[in-house]
Amino acid sequence: MQITCGEVKIFLHDFVDELLDDQTKKLVNNHIQKCESCGDMYLRLILFFDLLKEIPDKVEPPEEVIEMLSNELLNKSLREVQLTSEKSKLREQKLRREQLKQDRKLKTLRGPVRKSIITRSFSAAFDKSLLDKKYTKRLGLILLLLIILIAVISYFFK
Repeated sequence: MQITCGEVKIFLHDFVDELLDDQTKKLVNNHIQKCESCGDMYLRLILFFDLLKEIPDKVEPPEEVIEMLSNELLNKSLREVQLTSEKSKLREQKLRREQLKQDRKLKTLRGPVRKSIITRSFSAAFDKSLLDKKYTKRLGLILLLLIILIAVISYFFK
């Protein structure tokens, strides 16, 4: 079985990486030894991978570049901190202004006397227009009876 130059081009990378099965590996190896152009392509590929292996894994930048980047990052972080602190100050000032505005509004709406809900309900229930002389006498009598009842109960439970 023979292999063509086109097939060798397809299998060449896998041949170099030793990923081919034994039969395909033998066919590619025989073709490379017989075909001059495929042999040259194989040698160039081997040389390329050898050059890649010589490239260092990491590159050390010059000290000036490192210092310049460090300074730039530090300045940027300082600017961000200043911006956030300024934003928080502005927020606090806005909240204080709003609070003062609300306080002033409450003072003008409530007036000098601040009545609770209970006080308002009592004042509505005992409106002077409802309390005429007849109701006043009955109310006085009920209060007197209530005081006497409390006195009698406290006398028996001593």
